[in-house]
Amino acid sequence: MKAPAVTVILTSFNHGRFIGPAIDSVLSQSFGDFELIVHDDNSSDESWDIIQSYRDPRVHPVRNQENRRQKPINTVLRSGQVRGELIAIHHSDDLWLPTKLEQQVSALASRHELGAVFTQAEPIDEHGLPLASGDHNYSAVFEQNNQPRHAWLRQFLTKGNGLCHPSALIRRSTYERLGLYNESLFQLADFEMWIRLCARFDIHVVQEKLTRFRVLAAETNMSGDRPDARSRLALEWPLALKAFTEIQDVQLLQMAFPEVGALQDLTRDDVPLVFALAVLAVGTQPTARMFALSLLQSALADRSRHEDIRQRFGYDMHRLFRDTGDLDVLNDILLRERLNLVHAREETIHQRELEIIELKHRIDALEQHLDMVLGSRSWTLTKPLRDVTEWWAGRRSRRRG
Repeated sequence: MKAPAVTVILTSFNHGRFIGPAIDSVLSQSFGDFELIVHDDNSSDESWDIIQSYRDPRVHPVRNQENRRQKPINTVLRSGQVRGELIAIHHSDDLWLPTKLEQQVSALASRHELGAVFTQAEPIDEHGLPLASGDHNYSAVFEQNNQPRHAWLRQFLTKGNGLCHPSALIRRSTYERLGLYNESLFQLADFEMWIRLCARFDIHVVQEKLTRFRVLAAETNMSGDRPDARSRLALEWPLALKAFTEIQDVQLLQMAFPEVGALQDLTRDDVPLVFALAVLAVGTQPTARMFALSLLQSALADRSRHEDIRQRFGYDMHRLFRDTGDLDVLNDILLRERLNLVHAREETIHQRELEIIELKHRIDALEQHLDMVLGSRSWTLTKPLRDVTEWWAGRRSRRRG
């Protein structure tokens, strides 16, 4: 049996409201040479029944016997089920436009240097409508232009992730060279993968919003702005940034961060130091600066390297003493937490306002329907019968009294 060109991995967990449209958006693709592996992480709602209801031979349902909260994409990639040379990632609450796969497959076929192709993405609400708020975190984050991979690496450090995971189409050979997702990361696994990806491959972003990324109410997306998610982000950020220190091409790192200067005779062993200096020069994330300082501390703790680091990088214990005191990291984190709490309250208020507006619309519709009924011919003709019924009910009530 001929293998499909594309394997779509659709991850599912308790999205019974959305899983059907997500599957339909794959089955309606203009490019039809694919298999769709729907991996359900033991959903407790109706998701599994909906998944099993599909009779399209391209749909292959898989279900965990218990909820594992592990990386289901890794599970599928390890399972031996994947037959396509290209792998598309999809989520059970997101949607694809019909030409998404066609355009991405064409891009990969014509440009062999590409490791992956993404699309721009449009954020939608739970009803499938574009986000009403133009200042939401997701409003424009996925409106990315194409740029060299060293520019992507710089953007990842200075601005964070801008690539939409369910828009990705990745060569299977890319995964084979990079390895799978880091299963210790819950919030930043895809972001850490993109750092490794752009360190070794060019990527392309289709300049159309061919993916619709659903933003759930009350910030319940895995990446939503909630206290638990912010806590994981603070812990995971250094682990994700560690991927920078494993970059093989030190010249690529210098291109991404020219602020470190025209350093000479750099080797692969110098990458952690170059990256640490880059973070101090351009990084704005408090935990990133903490990570950079820890790298410098570890390097300078080796007395045999101290003089070499001072001469080649212009950094020594005096600079470290100053930087660890000047960078008020803890206050930065506390300020960020306060701002996040304010933002969360504003989002809650905005959501309540939307709910009130929707309730008013429903009341208006009911009032219009009631006016229509009261003004109808049948209501007028049955009025004598209603009068007799009311008189008889009143008479029986008086008798009982």
